[in-house]
Amino acid sequence: MCANFLRQSALAHFKPPTPETKARYMNFDREVRWGVRALHILDRIRSNQLNDRQRQRLDTKMVEKRLGWLDEYREASSMWMEVILTGQAINRLVRRTGYQSITANQVRKLSESLHTAEARQLVDRVAAEIKGM
Repeated sequence: MCANFLRQSALAHFKPPTPETKARYMNFDREVRWGVRALHILDRIRSNQLNDRQRQRLDTKMVEKRLGWLDEYREASSMWMEVILTGQAINRLVRRTGYQSITANQVRKLSESLHTAEARQLVDRVAAEIKGM
């Protein structure tokens, strides 16, 4: 619904990406990245950190009305962004070193820097899976 409201408005450049129809669960990072960027824009508008040109071009009330619903997903989007970035780091690590016990230990080290317990648990499961191979 958000895309439909934004598509034909002055805020069309904030339109979320079109969801993938196939393998949609493997491509959710586009939507999460859009959500994180949109929340960042909302934060900048709310804290009045816009330059003069942005203030002139943006209808802040309209942005708040059309993107304000993202506040409900702030915590979840940061957790999912953390999972996405960690997944990419794990992917690079496995491509570089392959599946071995050293890789599992390096993956476990990645989980130490994570902020959310859910992301840590997921990474620990991946490390255990790599170690078991």
